[in-house]
Amino acid sequence: MLTGKSRAAFRDRLEVDEATWERGQGWALWKALVVCAGAVRDGDGLPADAAFVLEEILATHERPD
Repeated sequence: MLTGKSRAAFRDRLEVDEATWERGQGWALWKALVVCAGAVRDGDGLPADAAFVLEEILATHERPD
C-alpha cells in the first residue's frame, strides 16, 4: 500500500492526468466495496486491506469544515 511520498512518486511516475487518476481511485473504491460486501454476506469481519483502501480514498476526498 502506498502512502505519503511514495504515493506522490507513484502518481508522478505514471504521468497520468487528473481524470485518469480519479478513474483509478474509482476502480479501487469499487473493488474495496465489493470485497467488503462479500465479507458482510459471508459473516466475516471487514478485511484490513479493503478498510485501508476505503480510508485512504475517503481521506483524499474529505470536505473541509
